[in-house]
Amino acid sequence: MPGSLFRTLFLIACAWQLASTLMLHRRHLPATVKPGYRVASLTHWGQRYSIDDPEMRNYFSVLSNGDVITSSDISSLEDQRLTIPVLNSLASKSWMEMLHVEVSSSEHILHFPRDLYEGFVSENLPPGAIIEGISDLHAVGGGSHEIHYAITAGATDLFTVVELSGNQVQIDSRDVLDREHQSEYMLTLRAKAKHDQPTFTKIRIIVNDTEDNAPVFEKQEYDLVIPDTTPLSATVLRPKVHDPDLGELTFTLDDPLDVFTINAKTGSVLLSSVLPLTAQSYKMTVNVEDPAKHRVSALVRVVIEGATDDIMHVRTRREVRATKHVEVPENYNMGNLLDLDNDFYERFHFRPPAPEKLDLNTVTGVVRLKPGEKLDYEETTEVDFIIVITRTDNPSYILISE
Repeated sequence: MPGSLFRTLFLIACAWQLASTLMLHRRHLPATVKPGYRVASLTHWGQRYSIDDPEMRNYFSVLSNGDVITSSDISSLEDQRLTIPVLNSLASKSWMEMLHVEVSSSEHILHFPRDLYEGFVSENLPPGAIIEGISDLHAVGGGSHEIHYAITAGATDLFTVVELSGNQVQIDSRDVLDREHQSEYMLTLRAKAKHDQPTFTKIRIIVNDTEDNAPVFEKQEYDLVIPDTTPLSATVLRPKVHDPDLGELTFTLDDPLDVFTINAKTGSVLLSSVLPLTAQSYKMTVNVEDPAKHRVSALVRVVIEGATDDIMHVRTRREVRATKHVEVPENYNMGNLLDLDNDFYERFHFRPPAPEKLDLNTVTGVVRLKPGEKLDYEETTEVDFIIVITRTDNPSYILISE
C-alpha cells in the first residue's frame, strides 16, 4: 500500500476516534499581550482549523500549523474567563477542541513579554559564548520573586541557561557552532516560580558567518584553445567557484600578455586585446578572494589556434594594408604622427607589444605622441608597430596595418 494512502487512512482512523471527544486546554493569559502572541499550540495532523465562535474570532485566530494566537488587543477582556471552541476538520470527520483562557492582569500571571525572541552568535567561538540580542529575555508577573529557567526543547546539548540576578537570564553556547553545519536553532525556554503556573517562550538563535572557509574552484586547471580570429569582448572562460560561506567574491586575473580581462564580480574572462601573433601558447592565473581575504588561484593554459612565429604566414590569411613610413624630426613632440584611412565601423588596436610613447585613437585610427613624450634620435632611430583593425559590423573581419 502506498505510504501516502496508508497515512491518510491512519489519520482518518484517528479522527474517527476523536470525532466525539472534546479536547480541553487551559491557559492563563496576561491582558497586555500584543496581537500575534501565541496562546497555545494544538496538535497538527494535517487537519484544518476554525474558531467556532464569532465573538472569539474578533480576538483570536488559528494558524494552519495549529498555533492559536491573539489577533487584536485583549485588554478589554481582563478578568474574564473565555472559552475558545476550535473546530478541527480532516477528510469527512470533525471534532472540537476547547481552549479555556483566563485573562488576568499582567501583574498576577507569570509570563514572558514576548512569545518569540531572536538572538545571534558568531560561529567558531569557544564554548561559553553569550547569545546576543536577547538581553530583555526574562519572565515577569506572578506572585513569586524567585524564577527559575530551563530549556525544555531544542538543542539542549549546545545551549545552556545562566540565571542572573533580578530574575534575568542569558543563554550561552555549550560547544563550538558551525554555520555551515546548521545556521539556526529554535529553543523552548520555561520559566517556573513556586506559586505560579510555568510559562514558556521560544528563542530563535541565528549563527552568523565568520568567513572561515576559503572559496574553491571547481577545477584547479583550465585549458583554453582560442582561435586567433576570436572577436574582441568575447567570453572565453567562466570558472565555477564554490564558497561555503556564501560571501561576496572578487576575481582578478594575472595575464602576462594583458590580452584578457576578467569581470571582478562574476569571474568571466573576456578577450580585451588583439591576440599576439608570436605567442602560440602561454599560461595565466585566475584568482578569487572572499571578504576574509582567503585567496585561491587556478591555472589557465592558453593555446592560440592559428598563431605562428611567422608574421608573413598570417598575412596570407588576412588582408594587409601596405606598410606605412613616417619621418619626423628629432625631439618632435606635437601633432599627429599617422592618420589611417578608416570608415565608421572600423576599430583600431596596437598589436602587443604597443609602443611605449605612442597613443592610438581606437575610433579614428590617429597615432600621436603621448603627452609629455618626445622622440629622441640617440635613443632610437625608428619605432616599429603593428595596428590591427577590426569591424563592429563584422567581428570575424581582421585587417593588419604596419
